[in-house]
Amino acid sequence: MKFTATAILLAATTLAAPVPEAEPQAAAAASCKSVSVIFARGTGDGLAGMGMVVGPSFSRSLNQAFGGDVNVQALEYPANTGAGIATMGNSCGGPMADMGKQIKSRCPNTKVVFAGYSQGGMCGHNAANRMPAASALVTFGDPFHIMKPAGTIKYKSFCAAADGLCGNGLPGIGHVAYFTNGQTQQAAQWIKENV
Repeated sequence: MKFTATAILLAATTLAAPVPEAEPQAAAAASCKSVSVIFARGTGDGLAGMGMVVGPSFSRSLNQAFGGDVNVQALEYPANTGAGIATMGNSCGGPMADMGKQIKSRCPNTKVVFAGYSQGGMCGHNAANRMPAASALVTFGDPFHIMKPAGTIKYKSFCAAADGLCGNGLPGIGHVAYFTNGQTQQAAQWIKENV
């Protein structure tokens, strides 16, 4: 009887003992991808996340181009006329750059790419100027399309036909054409070939 009670106590203690967790750095390294893309949606483009106009198509295109060896994240920010446009993307550029720096600290070998649509492009410009270690900036319908980021960051801007916002006027029907005109696929391929 004593032997059985001791065996049960020993078994219970062994089962209840905490199991050591995997090393956080090892777990993070295992989830690191060769490229990490941070995307900012445009003004009023959905309530959160990747938006509806460019983000979902761009994310799918990136995963197809990289065969899954890409991490795509959305910058969560208000994407309204007050927060981003009034500050010319300055209010969202800091948080976007911070995301890039956090990813780079967890995954030192990943190449950080900032990307954005419309107002999100302005966020990307500001983030790229705050994080010169980023590899590239890719924008769609970008009001700042003629402004290259500082340093050696590679830059590609996509401006659809009839998109006056990245031309010289107000956004037209072309400003919402990016998910259907093939430019999200072109952008993913450009990143694959240039980053």
